[in-house]
Amino acid sequence: MQRMNERLLDDDQLKLMLKLEQADQPIPPLVASRIDETLQMLASAGKRKRRRRLGFAGAAAVLIFVVLAAGSLLSAGMAEALSRAPFIGSVFEAIGDTGIRSTAQRGMVAALNEPSSDQQITMTVTEVFYDGFRLSIGYVIEGANEYRPENGELLINGKTVDDLSGSETIMETDTPNRYVGIINYDVREQLPDKFRVALTFRGMEDWTNLPKEDEVEYKTMNKVTGEWKFSFPVRKLQEGITVKRFDPPAQFQQGYSKIVIHEIMFTPAATHIRMDAYGSAVSNFKLFDDRGMEVEPLGMSRSSQSDNEKVEHWLSFAPLKTIPAYVELKRYSVADSLHRENAVRVGLESGSLPIILSQGAAGSMTITDAEFTEQNVTLRYEIKGNNPYAQAWVLMLTDAEGRHLRVREEAAVDRDAEEGVYAFRKSFFTEMHELPLQLVTMELPAVVISEKSIIRIPIQ
Repeated sequence: MQRMNERLLDDDQLKLMLKLEQADQPIPPLVASRIDETLQMLASAGKRKRRRRLGFAGAAAVLIFVVLAAGSLLSAGMAEALSRAPFIGSVFEAIGDTGIRSTAQRGMVAALNEPSSDQQITMTVTEVFYDGFRLSIGYVIEGANEYRPENGELLINGKTVDDLSGSETIMETDTPNRYVGIINYDVREQLPDKFRVALTFRGMEDWTNLPKEDEVEYKTMNKVTGEWKFSFPVRKLQEGITVKRFDPPAQFQQGYSKIVIHEIMFTPAATHIRMDAYGSAVSNFKLFDDRGMEVEPLGMSRSSQSDNEKVEHWLSFAPLKTIPAYVELKRYSVADSLHRENAVRVGLESGSLPIILSQGAAGSMTITDAEFTEQNVTLRYEIKGNNPYAQAWVLMLTDAEGRHLRVREEAAVDRDAEEGVYAFRKSFFTEMHELPLQLVTMELPAVVISEKSIIRIPIQ
């Protein structure tokens, strides 16, 4: 009996990825990678990105990650913070998702700053966080070239963990050949409140000679063999965790489809759902709170056995401020083909606000405020549509010469969503750029939600 564990990129995700890649101007890799990181099913591809499924080799579990490696630089503020590392939350705050950033900002992560050097390459594990399901590890890599870690070998209390999946995000900083990354392990088996992690990397990939955006020639990736070993304690987060277990499990039957909910875990970093799906119920899901507002998706993993129709699901969404009376799971798909989508451009003139940008079948984006300082501009905007978080990430600024402005702060929720309107803010550096500026977004495919398959899950 073979068991499969995978971090998912489904057809819907690949469709949007291809549409963004086919746009008449390239999407900045930072934007692309953040869409990937934040939206588990609807993501854009950035420059130099690789995707792999989880595999096992030998006596230890060798994790093969989804790697989202963006070629763009971090903002100057982020890079400055990282250059001052070690300190709590540096990498997590710079490139973490909504939940990871929030826990780092609240001082809920453990600083490690444990270095390991080999072959003149230094990798430093900077921080760690575990909320009972997701184990997140931040790191920095420095060397003579552009190095990324190969597969990691993970042991917990000296033993392998078979039932898990992994994903990874990597980005450059303003310091040459310094890369920051976060490894997220979805650990599906119960772990003790305190345990020790042993993490070993036996190779680094050298991306220095890979083709640039304007190159066609294929170049072989060099690999450096070595050993970068880490051992550190981990303590499960105790405060702010609420677990709703269903015993017996809550079952929802629709024809030949069935969904079985085992538990929902509310933590300061995420909202995790453990469930099984049978038949056509194996799908993509959105989560809504008891106000009918969508909760930001963070990731999804699945596990199945070859002789069983059951597919186990682990869904992760942004943390909720309060425990709702109920939540709703809704199955969805992207109703569009692989035809090319168009970029939408409108000049940014503060006197003409608000500015409405069409995002095609997905909905619209309305720029409500543009706050300029000497070095940056902060945009506040509202999203209308049934795929608001995907829509929010696809916002860029270009200058008079068509150059993309560097992102100072990525898209973040500006205030609580209400009455179908989702509010965000995003800021850009304006230094070395000539006015006027131009807003750029894209037409995105519509999301079709299966209203007949809505699952309401009581919490309180």
